[in-house]
Amino acid sequence: MEDIQKWLGHSEITTTEGIYAHFDDTQNVKTLAKISGALDGKPNQGEMK
Repeated sequence: MEDIQKWLGHSEITTTEGIYAHFDDTQNVKTLAKISGALDGKPNQGEMK
């Protein structure tokens, strides 16, 4: 969570937790795969069908 806080520039961890802590692990994995794919130039990577 602290890494996400730093990436997004939130000054308080409570801001990041309030926005993102409600996701379950399944959503986190899907989201991370999409972000990773976008950064690698593969925007459909991690997309569930």
